[in-house]
Amino acid sequence: REDLDLDGPVRGKVAAKGAVGDGTFDHMQGEGTVELLKGATLLDQHLTGSGTFRLMLERFFLDSLEVELAGGRGAAAASVGRADGDLQGEVALIGAQLAGIDALMDAPRPFTGTFDVEGKLGRTARDPGLTGSALLQGAAYGAIPIGNADVKLDHAGRILTLTGELLSGRGS
Repeated sequence: REDLDLDGPVRGKVAAKGAVGDGTFDHMQGEGTVELLKGATLLDQHLTGSGTFRLMLERFFLDSLEVELAGGRGAAAASVGRADGDLQGEVALIGAQLAGIDALMDAPRPFTGTFDVEGKLGRTARDPGLTGSALLQGAAYGAIPIGNADVKLDHAGRILTLTGELLSGRGS
């Protein structure tokens, strides 16, 4: 889908069949594999990985996607409606490093610490949503301790809302 914020080098194989008389892939069905190569980004975050997918008349199914993101290991399974881009699925990321988050790399001081995230995908491919939880461990900004966090998260409308224990180690 052209409205999914995935950029960079991607490689894959697909076995497909169906009518292409109108010059689109709207009636194609099939299955294949995909690799996100070094330099690929999803929502402006670098990642690498590989997975399998199926293309049905109604939906695109990402049956499995194993990724490395910010030094952590993640997994996802999702589907996207072909007509309207509605998004459904589940994601998990374990052991990611704050220092590996692209948006934090240019900070005046380095961030340290690890985090885990798990949740359910929703909304649309154009405006993806995620509801779930995140656990932050040993976070610091330079020599300033931030501590740990155990939060519920809700990402909607490109805004992330965190609810729960934050900044538990600030000043200690």
